[in-house]
Amino acid sequence: MKWPVPGEMKEIMKKYDRQVIEQDFTLPDGEVKNFFLFAASTKPAIVLAVTKDRKVLAIKQFRYGACDVVTEIPGGNAKPGQSMEDCITDELLEETGFKAKKLVKLGEGIWFDPASWRASFTAFVALDCKRVAEPNLDPTEILEWMTVPLNKWLGMAMRGEIKDAKTLAITLMAPVVRQVFVLILAIRLIFKKARPQHFAVAPLFLSRYYCFFGLSRLVWIL
Repeated sequence: MKWPVPGEMKEIMKKYDRQVIEQDFTLPDGEVKNFFLFAASTKPAIVLAVTKDRKVLAIKQFRYGACDVVTEIPGGNAKPGQSMEDCITDELLEETGFKAKKLVKLGEGIWFDPASWRASFTAFVALDCKRVAEPNLDPTEILEWMTVPLNKWLGMAMRGEIKDAKTLAITLMAPVVRQVFVLILAIRLIFKKARPQHFAVAPLFLSRYYCFFGLSRLVWIL
């Protein structure tokens, strides 16, 4: 398979850490096409933060692009010279007042929208989070934080109540969520309450390890 070859790139506009760029691409048939794209000079970190009692730290934030209030998880851009781990530790503290006992990187270079937005993020899960301070928000950050039990958070994601793509992606990536899914599915199978959507997403979660882990914890849940 032949793929398009990127050519000259030109910056059309730049403001803050956002850019509008124009770039030529040579298609496999030799034709040159011009594309207008969006880009960012910073790479954000996003975190699924979970408290010791297995509750997700979520935020409701007014998003200017969506022109609406969006339920999502904390995150932000790294400062110059700052590591992604330090970035997400600071952002979690600033947005919710919580600090994690353990931070695990799930992946990096994850695209927001590879069709038109040349920007990616690093995903984390934060475990055993504890509140240590009051939130310290920027003037343009209009948000409130809340805690949601992990099983209810997974239900919200599966019912389509969470509309933020990066939040959904990290929720599916987090091992702690997969463990809960196995437990829920096992319980629903026992009581014959499993729904079609549970089986539709089951391959995303199930493996020999998680089946064994989930069933071994079933007595604890019941």
